[in-house]
Amino acid sequence: MTDKLTALVGYLNRRSAEAAYGHPHYWLNHLLPPVPSQVTAADVDAFAAYLLQDAELRAINLGTWLGTTEGQIFVTAVERALPPVYQPYAQLFVAALRRAAELQHEGKQVEARPWLAVAAAVTVVLAVLGWAALSSSGG
Repeated sequence: MTDKLTALVGYLNRRSAEAAYGHPHYWLNHLLPPVPSQVTAADVDAFAAYLLQDAELRAINLGTWLGTTEGQIFVTAVERALPPVYQPYAQLFVAALRRAAELQHEGKQVEARPWLAVAAAVTVVLAVLGWAALSSSGG
């Protein structure tokens, strides 16, 4: 597997572990279409824009890679990396990742500064709470 493919599979594995929060129609804070077989172009664009807000996905820099021979095998990798709860949405993930790569290649990354500020604040709070819990448990 190439570095980008390994990074993409790792990203999907890490994110899918935290994505549903018991609600399979969500990918983190993004509401997925209610009927996976009726995904529209607007659904793909919205999900692609949401995915591009994630600095970890942007760092993979899929931009032009998906157009290469190696990039073509990413469909299989995406389908295999998604847990069963997201399998009905496999085509949405593939289409949105392709659209996100196109947008990234065109330099049209979604402005994510407000979201990054919120994410940073949440991360700090969770780190403090985790450290406090660890300290109080004696570990």
